[in-house]
Amino acid sequence: MTARRLRMRRHSKRVKLAVRILLVAVAVMVVFSGVATAFGYAVIQQWLKDLPKMDTAKLAQATRIYSADGTLLARLYLENREIVPLDKISPYLQKSVIAVEDERF
Repeated sequence: MTARRLRMRRHSKRVKLAVRILLVAVAVMVVFSGVATAFGYAVIQQWLKDLPKMDTAKLAQATRIYSADGTLLARLYLENREIVPLDKISPYLQKSVIAVEDERF
């Protein structure tokens, strides 16, 4: 066998070895990324579990007293609050609240 063929055979073996190493490395990265994703998900779920639940029904709202014919007689409240869906609030007001809270906005 000539020296050139020997070099080609060695080169071919090195390429095959490099490809195998690369495939193993990619497989290891895929497995670890899956483990890291699962760990991150578990950590976030743990943090979210400790947050208080937002129940809009428990927010203090004004009590309305109506007459028999449906006329509003009085509003009694410690906090004058009325729950409004987000789509009923102007987008300008939403953005202004974010801008006041976050100067990077």
